[in-house]
Amino acid sequence: MGSFDAPVSFGGVTFEADSALRPAYRLSELSLRWRRRMLRRGPWSLILGAGVMLEEYELSLESDAVETEVEDTTVLPSAHLALHWGSLPRLRCALEADMGVMEGDVAWDLAAFVGWRLSPRWDLGLGFRVLHRDVETNALYNDLNLEMAILALGYSW
Repeated sequence: MGSFDAPVSFGGVTFEADSALRPAYRLSELSLRWRRRMLRRGPWSLILGAGVMLEEYELSLESDAVETEVEDTTVLPSAHLALHWGSLPRLRCALEADMGVMEGDVAWDLAAFVGWRLSPRWDLGLGFRVLHRDVETNALYNDLNLEMAILALGYSW
């Protein structure tokens, strides 16, 4: 909940000053990447990769009198860097970074994971992720910073 001191236009709708506003924001992301282990020294592995970040942004704003919703999508090429450690048979730790840049738009993620190998192909992980988006689409300007805990299930082939 919030309000503006003066009338504000958003998504083709004008919201009156001092009216109670209910905003909602949604970021849906699909990251596709190719990764290759470039170096292995003892328990350490350095992994490099490239990919694409497909992101859909949705912002809605609602008052008692009016409401509007704006959606847009962006695609950014990305680079991937990971440092993995695994000296125990099933335990693995990882630091990973992804960065996408194109035409002034910047998106980056940093993540730290502890993983447990369930089988030769499956992993279970627990981690923490910091996400930053500074992306301008046709309909929205997104300056977003998030921190989140992650529970992950991974498959390798």
